[in-house]
Amino acid sequence: MTARQRRPAGAGALSRSTAWLVLAALVLAGAGGEDPAAQYDRLFASHDYGALAERLKHGMEAAPTALPTLAWEQRRVTAGGSVFVGAMYALDLLAAGQGGKDPAGEARTRESAVVVALYTLAAIETDGTRCADAAAPVARRRQFVQILTPAWAELRKLPDESVAADLALALMQERDRAATRPADDYLCRGRTDDIPDSVAGGAVAVAPRFAAPRESAARAAAIRAQLPGLLTEFAARLKTGS
Repeated sequence: MTARQRRPAGAGALSRSTAWLVLAALVLAGAGGEDPAAQYDRLFASHDYGALAERLKHGMEAAPTALPTLAWEQRRVTAGGSVFVGAMYALDLLAAGQGGKDPAGEARTRESAVVVALYTLAAIETDGTRCADAAAPVARRRQFVQILTPAWAELRKLPDESVAADLALALMQERDRAATRPADDYLCRGRTDDIPDSVAGGAVAVAPRFAAPRESAARAAAIRAQLPGLLTEFAARLKTGS
């Protein structure tokens, strides 16, 4: 499956959003409000994903901090952050793309969320090769397929050509950001208590262990070559409800 020649809708929405999201954060700081980015950075650096999830939720619920929260998530995802942030960003974009007065713009925002969700699944597949415990990324994949259900519902509404373009964009982003993504401790733990997880089976929260870089790089390259087929099949199942 190949992308359309025109720029995918998701790409346009993501690039156009950068300026106004950053501007919102600057306006908040200039008005004397607390920029939430510093707090998010501290929680992310300490790997306190439970507290981070809660703070992101509160950030999206308050009008003054919703745009800065999206800006922080976008910046982290673009810089190659954890799949945890990818999932949060996809869900928060979906929420931001509803209930306003610009149906066309909101539709583009929701489609951007679909791209982020597909990118996050692709990163789980390739970055999961860095986990010494092969069961860890398997548990995360099951968890995130469930958590991202709202994004898959949005994907089903899209025409086939839009899905093809969004898949191509997600795969390009995964490939282009691969070198900037460090080994993901969240992914390689397999399970934590930060997000309700009813499908992780017997996985438990453990300290992440990482495979040797040379070994994981070769495995990641092999999986990356299979991703177009894997994600195309996944999207086709979503579209047909199978």
